[in-house]
This record gives sequence, C-alpha cells and structure tokens, in this order.
Amino acid sequence: MSDNKKKRSTSKFYPQKKRMKNNSLSKKPLCKCGGGQSCIVDRRSVGDWVHEDDVFLSAGLPLRKNCMQPYYENQEKALKNFMTQPMEYEQLSLLDRWTEDLKSTNL
Repeated sequence: MSDNKKKRSTSKFYPQKKRMKNNSLSKKPLCKCGGGQSCIVDRRSVGDWVHEDDVFLSAGLPLRKNCMQPYYENQEKALKNFMTQPMEYEQLSLLDRWTEDLKSTNL
C-alpha cells in the first residue's frame, strides 16, 4: 500500500450550506411578541388567514398593528358579538340526531 493515497473525509458527501446574500427575513417588520405561528404580523406577511381581521373588516374597524397592541372597545365588542351569534348551520348533538332519525323512520 502506498502512503500517497488521499484520505477521504465523511464531510465530502454532505451538502454544503450556502450563505444567503440578501436575508429577506430581516427586512420584514417584526412584531413585539417575537413572531411565530400565532403572530398576526407573521401570518399576514405570509398571506395566512387571521380570524380577527375578518371580524374587524366586516365591522368596519381598524386592524391591530401587532400582537401586543390592546383591543379597542369597539374591537372587543365586535369579537364578543361574533362569538355569541348563533351559527346558521348549527350541528345537532348525537342524541338529538338519534331522536330525529327515530321520528323519521316511524312515520
């Protein structure tokens, strides 16, 4: 065996990380909460749906700029009204569905 053989390292087979020249994440406005899955700023920036945005826009109210901004009184009222409204297609409980089925089969 000759000593001239090159030694192979295992790192040769792993892909190398490429450096990012322009970090697009640093240009985004960060929320005071630090960001994350439930952050409304992050969700808006990626085009994800934010429930409170729909409620506020339908009521003609301004949106919150970040997660840490407290709700205005009108915004709280709009959220409470939305959550207490009866749903159009409210599901029946299992027991109610069984009694409905019993009534329809006995006719």
